[in-house]
Amino acid sequence: MNFTTHQKLQLLEKYDINEFQHLPIELQKVWDNIAISSDSMKINITEIRLWLMDNSTHFDYMLVQGPDAGVNFYFVNWALKNKIIAIYSSGRIIETEAEINETSVFRNYF
Repeated sequence: MNFTTHQKLQLLEKYDINEFQHLPIELQKVWDNIAISSDSMKINITEIRLWLMDNSTHFDYMLVQGPDAGVNFYFVNWALKNKIIAIYSSGRIIETEAEINETSVFRNYF
């Protein structure tokens, strides 16, 4: 997932997070298309969970922002059990920006 400029600023200001680690491209594609009702869901969750186990430590922050509320719940619960601080939302966030004039920026989140 790519963070919006606004999200990065909020994470820095609120949580003092200034370094971001993303899922590898292959796993990001899996994450973007994961669904709790799919037959391959268990395999997909396992792949992502194993990567997280190898790439996180206690008290890391983990932003969980997925397309499926059930999968989000699973990973937030997993994070809590593993002493990882979960910041989460459900649904996709799409940011568009347009300059209104030289000093104003319009942000729209979907």
